[in-house]
Amino acid sequence: MFIEVLQADASTRVAGLNAAAVALADAGIEMKDLVSSVSVGKIDGKVVLDIAGDEDCFGDTDMPIAILPRTGDITLLQLDGNLSLDEFKEAIALRARVRRTFTPCRSRH
Repeated sequence: MFIEVLQADASTRVAGLNAAAVALADAGIEMKDLVSSVSVGKIDGKVVLDIAGDEDCFGDTDMPIAILPRTGDITLLQLDGNLSLDEFKEAIALRARVRRTFTPCRSRH
């Protein structure tokens, strides 16, 4: 699969993973689960979700995370920057909150 990002405001890895998962599902390719990804970062010492643009370029940390929503298994975790153990746990908790938000969507797949 080839994915070309024509214009980006950061989080291109996350966008590429989500686009690939949707393309495979649309093509009828059987998958264990529909991979979902989100970017977590740290800006001015605060852990935040879905960073973009200047936040990505000038923030302290960027951490894309991809998961399998049904099981919560992490399939990608890349850390660019530094997080304390507590900040890392907070980032994972933010990602988990997103998973719970999209849990009702699972019944459609």
